Order: sequence, then structure tokens, then C-alpha cells
Amino acid sequence: MNLRHQDTISVLPTVELCLMKLGQFSPYVHMSFGEDTAFRINPGNTFAWRLGWGTAYRLNERVALNAE
Repeated sequence: MNLRHQDTISVLPTVELCLMKLGQFSPYVHMSFGEDTAFRINPGNTFAWRLGWGTAYRLNERVALNAE
């Protein structure tokens, strides 16, 4: 059985926007885009786009837990 394998590394600059602060919680949205770099199999350059949201729970002024 011949299984194909592909590893990718994505370096995507990210823009994050904090929508509001609700006590210790800070909901946010983020967007990233760029190119994937593939190793072992060379499919050429591919475009990657990521859109997400989540919330940060601030433990103090310097530390927060994120849930995405």
C-alpha cells in the first residue's frame, strides 16, 4: 500500500480585533492570509486564508487564557 504524505508549514500574518470588554472577558475576531509552503510534495504555491473568533479571559494585566 502506497500512502502519500505531505507536510505543510503556514506562516500567516494575523490581524486581531478586540470587539469589547465584558469584565474579565474580551471577545475578538481575527483574520490571517498568506501562502502555504509545502515539503516533500511540491504542489506549487497555494493561498491560505483563515478567519476565526474567540474570547480571552484576563487573569491579570499581562496574562490571559484564550479560547478559539
